[in-house]
Amino acid sequence: MMLNNTKFDSSSKNLKAKKLDKTDEIDIFLINGNTIGIIEVKTKVTSETIKQLQNITDSFGSFYPEFKDYKIYGAIAGKVFPDNLQKEVIDKGWTAITQKGNHIEYRAK
Repeated sequence: MMLNNTKFDSSSKNLKAKKLDKTDEIDIFLINGNTIGIIEVKTKVTSETIKQLQNITDSFGSFYPEFKDYKIYGAIAGKVFPDNLQKEVIDKGWTAITQKGNHIEYRAK
């Protein structure tokens, strides 16, 4: 379990939290002693997917205050992932994960 050259100790999928009238769902959640990985998974990545991950990372500390001081790595994984959206994801400092032929490709800064 690696993301941004960081090894993670454990993972969870479909992590859900609710606070007041807001809900938060993380498709894949990775953790080690001081770092969190949040991966949003879509069949087709759109601009809305990027906004969704931005909202999740922005509000993460309010939903999970026990992790507020952890470093957060974001990533979006998608089967259909247009190059312009991959660039936007990478420009945000996140990782773009997509299928290329028979292998998985990771792109990051």
